[in-house]
Amino acid sequence: MVSTNQLHKAKNKDKSLLSLLKNMSDFRRNEGKIHDLEIILMIILMAIMSGYTNYSAFTDFSIKNKNKIFKYLKPRKKILPSYDTIRRVFINLDFDELAHIFKIWAFQYIEINENDWISFDGKAIKGTLPNESYKLIQILTFFAHKSKTVILHGKVNHKSNEIPLVQKLLKEFKLDNLVLTGDALHTQKKTVDIITQNNNSYVLCVKKNQKKLLKKVKFLADKVKCPISTDITKEKNRGRLEIRKAEVFKNDFLLDIEELGFKQCKFIIKITRDVKIKSKKSNEIIYYISNLEAKASEFNKGIRNHWLIESMHWIKDVVLKEDNSLIRTGNAPQNLTILRDFILNILRLNGLNDITHSIRMISSEIKTLVNLLGGGY
Repeated sequence: MVSTNQLHKAKNKDKSLLSLLKNMSDFRRNEGKIHDLEIILMIILMAIMSGYTNYSAFTDFSIKNKNKIFKYLKPRKKILPSYDTIRRVFINLDFDELAHIFKIWAFQYIEINENDWISFDGKAIKGTLPNESYKLIQILTFFAHKSKTVILHGKVNHKSNEIPLVQKLLKEFKLDNLVLTGDALHTQKKTVDIITQNNNSYVLCVKKNQKKLLKKVKFLADKVKCPISTDITKEKNRGRLEIRKAEVFKNDFLLDIEELGFKQCKFIIKITRDVKIKSKKSNEIIYYISNLEAKASEFNKGIRNHWLIESMHWIKDVVLKEDNSLIRTGNAPQNLTILRDFILNILRLNGLNDITHSIRMISSEIKTLVNLLGGGY
């Protein structure tokens, strides 16, 4: 069992978020430098946790809470960072280094056990360069289902897509015996190779981007006919009824899939979704391939929970106003998205799952905010 949270509590009590931020490289010259980098970052984290969303608002937050910031953060000099200082820091702060700090912090505080499900998915920051959509900044995140937290980031190259970045991060992903899931874009031979090399399982969607594979999967599921496991769930919410049926077929014709390059594909999962909203009905059938030996109920739950990452994206867009942000210059948009993930993780690790309500309750409560940020959770 992998339990990074327990390991942290036993051996790494000094690795709070504040202490990790102190280790970041500072691009500014030492001459005339008034504010330590970690103090600026802590102020902005507290501002975002209080509902503030842009440089002017961050500055207003620090002025409003000046005395308490001095009392609890204890900066070297009792001078607040200006609008220009805050802006310059976020434009120039190295994204990759901040993402690395996030990963270290996340693996200390988030408990990950064998066979936990991890999703990976990309998100475009829509507020960036709206007239040049091909230059939209896209951030890839790895998301732990059980804790509903982000554990890893990467920035997609403008001239590329998510696929090589996922493969790069998977190679750096040191944990094993996990279940990794992605959408149809990531049903790639090389991605499957990397996942299985690290002794992980995969559950990957099969759609028309892999026409030969989709045809083969449908044929084999029809040929087997009798599933080895079936699970049906019903969910009713605000007049919307969804019935999800998961069927697991053992791939006795393993070579038929492996000859297409998808190693260890032992099972085919067929998900049938019937949705009724008032008088409107819809039906959808989606196929998945996997090397994981599990019951249909686990596949049904895990595949359903893959989309929790979309719920997290919605919270960032709507509650934390990421999509409406006019901060577009330099590294600032991607740096701020990492700070938002720090905040969502910290709130959830404290059991504060209603993000909107939590922000209202802790807004400008500097002592509470410092305690949450300083100790992780």
